[in-house]
Amino acid sequence: MLRSGVLKEVDKPLWYDVYEAFPPKYEPRADRPVPKNEIKAILYPEDKIRAKFYKTFGSVGMVDLSSGRTKSLCQRFVEKYIELEETKKFASDEQIFDAAVEEMNNHGISLAKPSPPPLPKILEKIEPIKLNVFNEDNKKQ
Repeated sequence: MLRSGVLKEVDKPLWYDVYEAFPPKYEPRADRPVPKNEIKAILYPEDKIRAKFYKTFGSVGMVDLSSGRTKSLCQRFVEKYIELEETKKFASDEQIFDAAVEEMNNHGISLAKPSPPPLPKILEKIEPIKLNVFNEDNKKQ
């Protein structure tokens, strides 16, 4: 398209120069067989800590992505956990987790799961609806 003049030099896509400088080893074709490469699972040790953190505390606030300097609460917890783990004072992962929670609380960071807001008064007055469900056990003979 560039050679024929349909597409002007200023309108060419950004990837064009990169593709021209570093062409693929094999021509990208739709009918090319898919390579059978094994996909390795990537799991870091801190991923288990993060999983337990979110399972225990849920999402505990917003994360500011506009600033690269601000760390999320979960990231600060993971760093504290790793710091305590390196001291080798604890016998189990559970003890390290509890100690990290306590350390965060001592630094003024509350990790307690917030309780859900109370139900509005009007919902407390509504009685549950009883449904008669037809099944084989209560069928009239």
